[in-house]
Amino acid sequence: MKKFANSLFQPVADGSTLSSDAVRLCATLRAAIHDNDKLILICSAFGSEGVSTIAVQLGIAMAMMAREPVLLLEANLHDPTVHESFGVESKPGLPEFVIQGLTLDEVVRPTGVAGLSLLPGGTDFAPPAEEILLSPRFAELMAALRLRYRFVIIDSPPMFEYSDTAIVAQQADGAVAVFAEGARREPEVKELIRMLRSLNTKIFGAVLSQR
Repeated sequence: MKKFANSLFQPVADGSTLSSDAVRLCATLRAAIHDNDKLILICSAFGSEGVSTIAVQLGIAMAMMAREPVLLLEANLHDPTVHESFGVESKPGLPEFVIQGLTLDEVVRPTGVAGLSLLPGGTDFAPPAEEILLSPRFAELMAALRLRYRFVIIDSPPMFEYSDTAIVAQQADGAVAVFAEGARREPEVKELIRMLRSLNTKIFGAVLSQR
């Protein structure tokens, strides 16, 4: 398993602005992945572990350092919050692309950060998340994003609480696991890693979020 720096855990402080921790995380992540690794899942065992914060900060850092287009995909359809970080509407978004047949250009929007776009979580009145993510249209979306963007950073719901994260994990090139400082337990770490491996999802590393 690839590790960040010399440790499984790369600490990143929570915050609304880009931190040096996020830049360091971006650099170590890019050293761990291959050129064809584009779809990066950010996941956790439970909620409130900082997944959305890490996704946002990593997306900004990636856009700054890659100098190529980067997309944040808000795939946590249960509690989408990434769009709030950029002050944009949540819809139309992922459900509208899958269910209503909107085009990619109709659901992707700028974030105000150069090189960084967002595909938000969409409406509150969508079908169950599993139905959306299991749709052939979602697989088509992931293929299209792979062609259009250098990196796609995927925000996701807690893996121990919702089954749809496993669906997204199988579409991703690899995952970064997030654990909150003070809440981390060795059995939880091992079980999350076991689940990712059972899905044949590469593990790029893990983040200890400091909140």
